Amino acid sequence: MKSPSEKLIEDFKQHSWQVPNLYQRLFELFDEPNEIFSFCKQFLIEFEDSTTLFNDALSYVTKENFKDLILLAINTLKQSKNDNDNAAEVIAYASLQFPDLLHQHLDVLFKLKPNESSYYSEYPWRDLPFEKALILKDKFIAAKTKKHEKEKLFSCLLETRNLKIIEEVYSYTKENNFFQYINDEDLNGYLIACLENVGYTIKENKITRYCSKKVRHINFQTNYFLNKKPIHFKKHPTWYLNSENNSYNFGGAITNDENNPLTHIITLSTILKELGISDLTELTLGLHINEINEGYGNVYYKHNNLGKPQLIGDLHNIEDCIDLPIKPTTIKLAVTPERWKYQFWGSANSRENLFRIGGEPTWIQSAEVLTCPKCKEKMNFLLQLDTAVPDTNGDELYFGSGGICYAFWCDEDKISGYSMQWT
Repeated sequence: MKSPSEKLIEDFKQHSWQVPNLYQRLFELFDEPNEIFSFCKQFLIEFEDSTTLFNDALSYVTKENFKDLILLAINTLKQSKNDNDNAAEVIAYASLQFPDLLHQHLDVLFKLKPNESSYYSEYPWRDLPFEKALILKDKFIAAKTKKHEKEKLFSCLLETRNLKIIEEVYSYTKENNFFQYINDEDLNGYLIACLENVGYTIKENKITRYCSKKVRHINFQTNYFLNKKPIHFKKHPTWYLNSENNSYNFGGAITNDENNPLTHIITLSTILKELGISDLTELTLGLHINEINEGYGNVYYKHNNLGKPQLIGDLHNIEDCIDLPIKPTTIKLAVTPERWKYQFWGSANSRENLFRIGGEPTWIQSAEVLTCPKCKEKMNFLLQLDTAVPDTNGDELYFGSGGICYAFWCDEDKISGYSMQWT
């Protein structure tokens, strides 16, 4: 008798997306590690074109089984001359969830160049151990290395996120501009942008992290979100992480101006040490959402000694498309497991929980670390809010056309700042 995974593969081959209860049948495999691995393995063998069905299933493959899936993907890429979407997806998802599993395969991946046209093509080099990164760095600075190879190696070395390696790569590149399309006048700005894509920036004239290494996900109460999505939404493991004990007030209004309310985001009644917030016992974060949604640019707030925000600059009178405050609730935080510390907006595909505090932002476009309007230094990243959070009128609040709102903090001046990205 065929297993559930074999039967699902067979039905999908015959009927594609017309298979009845397709996602429900896939969900039934998630609690059986061997079944979900069997499904992914057979899907990779049978199908070349990428599908969200396969991508969703990858998030439930155990780390041990992912090792075998990576080997199969690499062999498939070799045999297909790097022309197999699903094999490339295995490498992409592994580079997010288990980059260490790819480190032994980096030489062959460097030659195969899976996902080369995407900006996550160098993700497999994430968190590469220092000793291995040194070998790569020596090749990078070698005089015989061609310029186009240096460009690739530059991106790979930044992905290691090792400060010593990054400092050396940054210093070398400032003195030796090998980029084909970046002139010397634009080089410094380009290098800072590259640093910010991997969690670093220039602050007080030195390379430093602008975000914590520790990440927490926001856990919402059951049925908080509106029930308007298909069955496969809100099923990802990041929605069901183990909560810590403390609860925090989330949503509501700080000031209820009917034309432009100051939305309460969260009150950190317990200050999280890794966020770099000092001299406050509590911090209230709030935002005039209409200011950024109506295109007035980034928004900043000065906080008093009680941690309460006050808008810096003038408030605009919004006449149309009034965004209401976020629906109030209490939330808990969950320390994010290593597997989910990196999340990519594109592959999250509205399935994953992208409500995060700390860690690296899930950028939609290139990184955009805010600068404090007072001291003019780069700010630290605090948290991000995904789109489709419910508002006080029972509708969904969107950031832009469906993007992410990012919150930053300058501890020197006790200023918070907000930006937004969308496609």
